[in-house]
Amino acid sequence: GINAEYGGFVAHEKVEVEVKETGEKAEPAAPTELKASLNLGHAVSLAVGQTIGSGIFVSPNDVVKQVGSIGMSLTIWLISGTLSMCGALTFCELGTMFKRSGGEYQYIKAAYGKLMAFLYLWVCGIIRNGMG
Repeated sequence: GINAEYGGFVAHEKVEVEVKETGEKAEPAAPTELKASLNLGHAVSLAVGQTIGSGIFVSPNDVVKQVGSIGMSLTIWLISGTLSMCGALTFCELGTMFKRSGGEYQYIKAAYGKLMAFLYLWVCGIIRNGMG
């Protein structure tokens, strides 16, 4: 079979092969099994990727203009990055606790009930993301 590792997942897949000369088939394909593993390095990579993808290359000029010094802007960037990583690690922890799909909806439903979870989805869909 094939043993391929990508990120934290290891896929083991058997491939069905037909022999051209005899027309016989090899053993049937087995379902793919994924082994989920997430460590601190993976979580930090996700947090850093989200931070960089959120406009880190666009906003530094505005921050320096507002605070007046490069040192203070780096301090603000460091504090913001730390808070961002704390949020990402919190979502990693919640993701390991809740085995259902739905992400933030499931977390809010468990903490505050169905009405608050519905209102959260409504706000995200209609107001924040503007569906359509």
